[in-house]
Amino acid sequence: MKILKNPKTVNYYDLKDFILGESFPWYINQSVVSERTKSTRPVTNWAYTHCILGRPEYNHFYSSDSVKAELIIKVLSEIFNHNGIEKFFFLRVACNTTFPVPEKNSIGTFHQDHDYEHHNFILYLTPTDGGTFIEDSRYEPTVDSCITFQGVHANELPTYGRRVVIVATYITFETDESWKYKCEKFQMGV
Repeated sequence: MKILKNPKTVNYYDLKDFILGESFPWYINQSVVSERTKSTRPVTNWAYTHCILGRPEYNHFYSSDSVKAELIIKVLSEIFNHNGIEKFFFLRVACNTTFPVPEKNSIGTFHQDHDYEHHNFILYLTPTDGGTFIEDSRYEPTVDSCITFQGVHANELPTYGRRVVIVATYITFETDESWKYKCEKFQMGV
């Protein structure tokens, strides 16, 4: 896991105001209902999601029906570039929100986002105690913080406040040579 610096640009604050505002559309994610926690009691683990870029493995391409998708990608790119991550290709991007549960240590399902090598990115937009478990470690976020990592992970449901995050998966390229061509091939499913 690597903690990234958020340059908090004007674009970032415009995007954050929009996502946390009353006009941002949220959709219920039915695939995370009734997961188990460390306490082994069934817990309602639902989330609201807003897909920015859909998974490329479903149709061999990514798609976006999201409002302000270009601004979201621009803000994430500003953060990546500020941290020296320059040769990247986004696979999936979404906004997720979970609401508080009174029980501490209510944890979602440990998972890996794709079946192939990739990196994960999380940007925390709200001040809450809903951390992120990555393999055997735990990251306790602060508002406006962001991390990147690889591996199996799970979110912790907050005990207070709404946990709003932007999540992304991406791949990187080691050399300057033809990295844009590799992105185009990946996008086409080749």
